[in-house]
Amino acid sequence: MPNHYFSQNGLTACCTDTTITLFWEKPATAKAVETYTVLRNDAAIDTTTKTHFTLKHLHPKNEYTLFVQWRGGGIGDLFRGPVLPGVHQRSSGQ
Repeated sequence: MPNHYFSQNGLTACCTDTTITLFWEKPATAKAVETYTVLRNDAAIDTTTKTHFTLKHLHPKNEYTLFVQWRGGGIGDLFRGPVLPGVHQRSSGQ
């Protein structure tokens, strides 16, 4: 399965049909060790102190909205459609 790379809204992603690895930059005002929460379809799925996270066992035909947040706010979000990744804009009120 080929990898697809794309970057939008502060996140970079590497995708196969069943995995997505998200990468982001540490915010300038973040602590030395920061905790990030990864959300899939608006539900928190895990936390990490690293600036990357891999989601596994995804279904190729499903759509996913992915978001990373930290104590200072959101870092960015991505939308992965059933065939090729695209971008989902999150409103500023969320």
